Amino acid sequence: MRRRDFFKMIAGSAATWPLAAQAQQPARRTYRVGIVWANTPAISAPRFAAVRQGLRDLGYVEGENIVFEQRGPDRTLQAQELAPLIAELVNERVDVILTAGTSPTRAAKSVAGTIPVVMTFVSDPIGSGFVTSLARPGGNITGLTNFGPEMSVKWLELLKDLMPSAHRIAVLYDSSVRVLVKGMELAATTVGALS
Repeated sequence: MRRRDFFKMIAGSAATWPLAAQAQQPARRTYRVGIVWANTPAISAPRFAAVRQGLRDLGYVEGENIVFEQRGPDRTLQAQELAPLIAELVNERVDVILTAGTSPTRAAKSVAGTIPVVMTFVSDPIGSGFVTSLARPGGNITGLTNFGPEMSVKWLELLKDLMPSAHRIAVLYDSSVRVLVKGMELAATTVGALS
């Protein structure tokens, strides 16, 4: 074979390589993400928009390789009221459940079985029994919290910086964030906010 003919043959077959490679690629899977909020749409809509954008930034495009199954009330619900919404998602065989708040995470823990659950906006995931530790959650629940006990200490320090003469500070709180108040109580003596 002449050298020129050899190069023509290589060039001709090279043109088909992308087609062959594409044919060997596995079909792109479409992931189903179940989302359950405990709050009203006015509160949850911006959060859901942020989730969509974050996943889009990672290459997950709604309708192409990801589908969202959103469940949310028109009023704030408790865990027992959210359990049927989680059960719907389980029956629809979602790949993962994203929860926002303690109540939906509690409902997911009781209903989701082995489906992975990603929690957000949970004030005390360890105290609530969702994870064994933040570093090693164990089980099928993982996620993040922005309300760790160390944050309550920072809030108290900031308040003391703003009002150095304050000697008594009252805290109004929901029972689900009791861990934050405990952190403040422990830190109060060190910060010198309470006498």
